[in-house]
Amino acid sequence: MHESDRNRFEKRKKTLGLAAADMKQAIAATKALERESMDVPLMLALETAIVVCYARPFTSSSLLRLSLDEYRPAQASLARYHDALYEMRDRKYAHTDKDSERDASIRYGDAGESEGASSVGWTWTWTPLHRSWLDPIRTLCELQYERFANEIIATDELLNADS
Repeated sequence: MHESDRNRFEKRKKTLGLAAADMKQAIAATKALERESMDVPLMLALETAIVVCYARPFTSSSLLRLSLDEYRPAQASLARYHDALYEMRDRKYAHTDKDSERDASIRYGDAGESEGASSVGWTWTWTPLHRSWLDPIRTLCELQYERFANEIIATDELLNADS
């Protein structure tokens, strides 16, 4: 195998390995989000982790960007989540845009602890990720993880066949 081909396969293998790790992280975040209902900053962080980790393999990278279309699941219901997660990443979770469905405001109040003490608090508003989406998103991430893992094995076999 020519050195440039070997380098290309090594780069793909690393990209696929990172993509598989991203899917495992998204899976973990769906499980944690299912258990959380009170801590708003934590819920936002977990939602962001789910969406950003899922979409990361399909965004621009100095390594290799995996094709969003190539990795769209054949099953229509999962393809819907695949497309939605990628779209939400750009619109809602990875950037601060006016159309992000997020808002934050500051409130001032009396802390009541001592004369003249005041407190500052924040109010976050957002359109949360539908809890009914967590199972299908986890299924999608597991499917992608398996696909990435199988491609890593196949790429490794190509690299080792030439050794």
